[in-house]
Amino acid sequence: MAISTAPRRRPLDRACAAVAIGVPLLFAVARAADAPQLRDDVALLRAIGGGTSGVIGGASSAALATWALLVPIGPRLLRLALVAAVFAAVAAGAVYALARRTLASNLEMPRLGPVLAALAALTAGLSTAWQREATVGGGATVGAALALLSLTMPLGDVRACVSVGALLGACAVESVPGVAVALLALVARGALGAR
Repeated sequence: MAISTAPRRRPLDRACAAVAIGVPLLFAVARAADAPQLRDDVALLRAIGGGTSGVIGGASSAALATWALLVPIGPRLLRLALVAAVFAAVAAGAVYALARRTLASNLEMPRLGPVLAALAALTAGLSTAWQREATVGGGATVGAALALLSLTMPLGDVRACVSVGALLGACAVESVPGVAVALLALVARGALGAR
Protein backbone atom coordinates (compact mmCIF):
# COMPACT_ATOMS: atom_id res chain seq x y z
CA MET A 1 0.00 0.00 0.00
CA ALA A 2 1.43 3.37 -1.05
CA ILE A 3 1.48 6.21 1.41
CA SER A 4 0.46 9.57 0.03
CA THR A 5 2.93 12.39 0.66
CA ALA A 6 0.51 15.11 -0.43
CA PRO A 7 -0.79 17.26 2.41
CA ARG A 8 -4.41 16.56 3.33
CA ARG A 9 -6.78 19.46 2.96
CA ARG A 10 -8.99 20.19 5.91
CA PRO A 11 -12.76 20.41 5.46
CA LEU A 12 -12.67 24.14 6.18
CA ASP A 13 -10.05 24.63 3.47
CA ARG A 14 -12.14 22.67 0.95
CA ALA A 15 -15.31 24.55 1.87
CA CYS A 16 -13.62 27.95 1.58
CA ALA A 17 -12.09 26.97 -1.77
CA ALA A 18 -15.51 25.87 -3.04
CA VAL A 19 -17.07 29.16 -1.94
CA ALA A 20 -14.21 31.17 -3.48
CA ILE A 21 -14.73 29.45 -6.83
CA GLY A 22 -18.47 28.77 -6.81
CA VAL A 23 -19.87 32.14 -5.81
CA PRO A 24 -18.14 34.17 -8.58
CA LEU A 25 -19.11 31.44 -11.06
CA LEU A 26 -22.77 31.54 -10.04
CA PHE A 27 -22.92 35.33 -10.17
CA ALA A 28 -21.25 35.42 -13.61
CA VAL A 29 -23.44 32.67 -15.05
CA ALA A 30 -26.58 34.35 -13.70
CA ARG A 31 -25.58 37.60 -15.40
CA ALA A 32 -24.11 36.09 -18.59
CA ALA A 33 -25.04 38.05 -21.69
CA ASP A 34 -27.16 36.11 -24.15
CA ALA A 35 -27.75 39.13 -26.38
CA PRO A 36 -25.26 41.59 -27.86
CA GLN A 37 -24.24 44.55 -25.75
CA LEU A 38 -22.39 47.68 -26.79
CA ARG A 39 -19.48 46.99 -24.46
CA ASP A 40 -18.66 43.54 -25.84
CA ASP A 41 -18.28 44.08 -29.59
CA VAL A 42 -14.47 44.00 -29.73
CA ALA A 43 -14.27 41.14 -27.25
CA LEU A 44 -16.76 39.08 -29.24
CA LEU A 45 -14.86 39.67 -32.46
CA ARG A 46 -11.69 38.48 -30.75
CA ALA A 47 -13.47 35.45 -29.28
CA ILE A 48 -14.79 34.22 -32.62
CA GLY A 49 -11.41 34.74 -34.25
CA GLY A 50 -12.29 37.86 -36.21
CA GLY A 51 -9.48 39.87 -34.64
CA THR A 52 -9.32 43.61 -34.51
CA SER A 53 -7.03 46.08 -36.14
CA GLY A 54 -3.90 46.82 -34.15
CA VAL A 55 -4.71 44.51 -31.23
CA ILE A 56 -2.54 41.48 -30.51
CA GLY A 57 -3.95 38.56 -28.56
CA GLY A 58 -7.12 36.60 -28.06
CA ALA A 59 -5.92 33.33 -29.56
CA SER A 60 -6.65 31.30 -26.42
CA SER A 61 -10.13 32.83 -26.16
CA ALA A 62 -10.75 32.07 -29.82
CA ALA A 63 -9.75 28.43 -29.36
CA LEU A 64 -11.95 28.07 -26.29
CA ALA A 65 -14.83 29.85 -28.02
CA THR A 66 -14.63 27.39 -30.89
CA TRP A 67 -15.13 24.52 -28.46
CA ALA A 68 -17.87 26.39 -26.60
CA LEU A 69 -19.82 26.88 -29.82
CA LEU A 70 -20.11 23.09 -30.10
CA VAL A 71 -21.99 22.83 -26.79
CA PRO A 72 -25.75 22.79 -27.40
CA ILE A 73 -26.75 25.29 -24.68
CA GLY A 74 -28.61 28.49 -25.49
CA PRO A 75 -27.60 31.07 -28.10
CA ARG A 76 -24.02 31.58 -29.29
CA LEU A 77 -23.39 34.67 -27.21
CA LEU A 78 -24.41 32.84 -24.05
CA ARG A 79 -21.99 30.01 -24.82
CA LEU A 80 -19.17 32.51 -25.31
CA ALA A 81 -20.10 34.25 -22.06
CA LEU A 82 -20.05 30.92 -20.21
CA VAL A 83 -16.39 30.46 -21.20
CA ALA A 84 -15.62 33.84 -19.65
CA ALA A 85 -17.62 32.95 -16.53
CA VAL A 86 -15.81 29.65 -16.04
CA PHE A 87 -12.42 31.31 -16.43
CA ALA A 88 -13.42 34.04 -13.99
CA ALA A 89 -14.09 31.28 -11.47
CA VAL A 90 -10.74 29.65 -12.31
CA ALA A 91 -9.02 33.00 -11.76
CA ALA A 92 -10.83 33.39 -8.41
CA GLY A 93 -9.59 29.92 -7.47
CA ALA A 94 -6.05 30.97 -8.37
CA VAL A 95 -6.41 34.07 -6.19
CA TYR A 96 -7.58 31.79 -3.38
CA ALA A 97 -4.57 29.49 -3.85
CA LEU A 98 -2.12 32.40 -3.91
CA ALA A 99 -3.65 34.01 -0.82
CA ARG A 100 -3.83 30.66 0.98
CA ARG A 101 -0.16 29.92 0.31
CA THR A 102 0.88 33.41 1.42
CA LEU A 103 -1.21 33.22 4.58
CA ALA A 104 -0.03 29.69 5.41
CA SER A 105 3.56 30.87 5.56
CA ASN A 106 2.81 34.10 7.45
CA LEU A 107 -0.18 33.47 9.69
CA GLU A 108 -0.03 32.05 13.18
CA MET A 109 -3.71 31.05 13.29
CA PRO A 110 -4.17 28.20 10.79
CA ARG A 111 -7.98 28.21 10.90
CA LEU A 112 -8.13 31.85 9.89
CA GLY A 113 -6.08 31.33 6.70
CA PRO A 114 -8.74 29.66 4.53
CA VAL A 115 -11.38 32.19 5.53
CA LEU A 116 -9.13 35.17 4.76
CA ALA A 117 -8.06 33.59 1.47
CA ALA A 118 -11.70 33.04 0.52
CA LEU A 119 -12.47 36.67 1.35
CA ALA A 120 -9.59 37.79 -0.86
CA ALA A 121 -10.85 35.63 -3.74
CA LEU A 122 -14.43 36.83 -3.28
CA THR A 123 -13.33 40.45 -3.15
CA ALA A 124 -11.60 40.05 -6.50
CA GLY A 125 -14.10 37.64 -8.08
CA LEU A 126 -17.18 39.70 -7.23
CA SER A 127 -15.70 43.09 -8.09
CA THR A 128 -17.49 45.13 -10.72
CA ALA A 129 -14.67 44.97 -13.26
CA TRP A 130 -14.17 41.22 -12.86
CA GLN A 131 -17.88 40.47 -13.15
CA ARG A 132 -18.23 42.77 -16.15
CA GLU A 133 -15.52 40.83 -17.97
CA ALA A 134 -16.99 37.52 -16.84
CA THR A 135 -20.40 38.13 -18.38
CA VAL A 136 -19.35 38.65 -22.01
CA GLY A 137 -17.51 36.32 -24.34
CA GLY A 138 -13.93 37.16 -25.20
CA GLY A 139 -13.34 39.24 -22.10
CA ALA A 140 -10.12 39.46 -20.13
CA THR A 141 -10.89 36.55 -17.82
CA VAL A 142 -9.05 33.93 -19.88
CA GLY A 143 -5.81 35.93 -19.88
CA ALA A 144 -6.16 36.76 -16.19
CA ALA A 145 -6.82 33.14 -15.26
CA LEU A 146 -3.84 31.87 -17.26
CA ALA A 147 -1.53 34.48 -15.72
CA LEU A 148 -2.75 33.75 -12.18
CA LEU A 149 -2.55 29.99 -12.67
CA SER A 150 1.08 30.31 -13.74
CA LEU A 151 1.79 31.98 -10.40
CA THR A 152 0.18 29.18 -8.38
CA MET A 153 2.55 26.50 -9.71
CA PRO A 154 5.56 25.49 -7.63
CA LEU A 155 8.91 26.08 -9.31
CA GLY A 156 10.85 23.22 -7.72
CA ASP A 157 10.82 20.50 -10.38
CA VAL A 158 10.95 20.22 -14.16
CA ARG A 159 7.30 19.22 -14.63
CA ALA A 160 6.10 22.30 -12.78
CA CYS A 161 8.40 24.53 -14.81
CA VAL A 162 7.04 23.00 -18.02
CA SER A 163 3.49 23.63 -16.78
CA VAL A 164 4.36 27.24 -15.97
CA GLY A 165 5.89 27.63 -19.43
CA ALA A 166 2.78 26.19 -21.09
CA LEU A 167 0.51 28.49 -19.11
CA LEU A 168 2.70 31.50 -19.91
CA GLY A 169 2.69 30.54 -23.59
CA ALA A 170 -1.10 30.31 -23.65
CA CYS A 171 -1.24 33.60 -21.77
CA ALA A 172 1.16 35.24 -24.24
CA VAL A 173 -1.08 34.50 -27.21
CA GLU A 174 -4.07 35.73 -25.21
CA SER A 175 -2.80 38.86 -23.50
CA VAL A 176 0.66 40.43 -23.84
CA PRO A 177 0.20 42.67 -20.77
CA GLY A 178 -1.01 39.67 -18.77
CA VAL A 179 2.06 37.58 -19.55
CA ALA A 180 4.32 40.55 -18.84
CA VAL A 181 2.83 40.96 -15.37
CA ALA A 182 3.02 37.21 -14.73
CA LEU A 183 6.68 37.15 -15.78
CA LEU A 184 7.48 40.08 -13.50
CA ALA A 185 5.74 38.33 -10.61
CA LEU A 186 7.64 35.10 -11.30
CA VAL A 187 10.95 37.00 -11.40
CA ALA A 188 10.09 38.68 -8.10
CA ARG A 189 9.11 35.33 -6.63
CA GLY A 190 12.42 33.85 -7.74
CA ALA A 191 14.37 36.82 -6.39
CA LEU A 192 12.68 36.39 -3.00
CA GLY A 193 13.52 32.70 -3.00
CA ALA A 194 9.90 31.61 -2.72
CA ARG A 195 8.88 28.27 -4.16
